[in-house]
Amino acid sequence: MTPVYFSASKWLSYLFLFYLISACGDESSGGSGDSLGVSASKAQLIKLNGAVYSLASNKLVRIDISSADQPAITDEIELNFNAETLTTDGEALFIGSPREVRSYQYKDGRLDFVDTSVRQIRGKDPVVTDGNFAYSTVVTREWSAYGQSVNNGMAGSGDLYVYEIDAEKNITELAFYPSIGYVKGLALWGKTLLICDPVDGLIQMDVTDSQLVEKVQQFNFVRCEDVLHLGNGHFATVGEEGIYQLVPYSESNLAVISLAN
Repeated sequence: MTPVYFSASKWLSYLFLFYLISACGDESSGGSGDSLGVSASKAQLIKLNGAVYSLASNKLVRIDISSADQPAITDEIELNFNAETLTTDGEALFIGSPREVRSYQYKDGRLDFVDTSVRQIRGKDPVVTDGNFAYSTVVTREWSAYGQSVNNGMAGSGDLYVYEIDAEKNITELAFYPSIGYVKGLALWGKTLLICDPVDGLIQMDVTDSQLVEKVQQFNFVRCEDVLHLGNGHFATVGEEGIYQLVPYSESNLAVISLAN
């Protein structure tokens, strides 16, 4: 079987997140409503409809796990671009790369490319979607006059892209929000979008109007790399400081309830 590689700064944190993901079940509807997530936004491995999908070795690979003792690779596609992150809306697969977001579907026993966003000069990385809209973050790192990254690469301009997804999983850019922070992973729950910032803290955004995204609050002390929706508005973040858990305490606000480090 094709190997899948992961990198993590805190193995215990990621083992804990793996446990949480395993408890989330096999399907996802992209984090909308009260659905459970099947991966955080920087993942390269997800579960969907009795299969595991992987971005191993710059390929999109489908592994049938309907028979637990006989997993089998049923299809794979060579990705001739720098594929970095993988997510789903419960029907299609969405891949984030340094220059675009792409959609794929598994139909009639095969994986097929559907559509790509307009290529940008600046790089994209994570992407999340509820099946109707997709959100993707990008950060342009700052470099010194001597060609070295500023603050060990933890400085730069972070932007947010918003896309509309039609019934055929085609992707159309709707809006662009520049300079919202040093953006990393993100998660979606209904009309709440959470964006990780390992420098200035977790950002909560209101996406009721996808063309007028507004900041609700920022948790300056929750400096994180990625965030996972656990269901019913409960989230877990991961970063150098450990794992924070957040829960809703009013219609439009979240509260931090614990830290494991």
